[in-house]
Amino acid sequence: MKAGKEDPNGTVYVVAGTTGKKHYDAVADEKFDYVIMENIAVSMQAKVDKDQITFTTITSYGETINQFTVINPDYHEEEEVE
Repeated sequence: MKAGKEDPNGTVYVVAGTTGKKHYDAVADEKFDYVIMENIAVSMQAKVDKDQITFTTITSYGETINQFTVINPDYHEEEEVE
């Protein structure tokens, strides 16, 4: 956020629920793109490539429940020097 408005070049916060038996109620509002309200254990995986990072949220049963990729549009691979 900058000056109270969303900044598309700003920080992306990633919150991955719980992996234990204790669960708390989530707040499902406009601040979050995705909220799962089930009391299930989840974990998050992150795969980093040269110009992007992909986050995958999975249940303890191996089911993918959410996935998204953040791409760096300013990335330019340097040319190889011979």
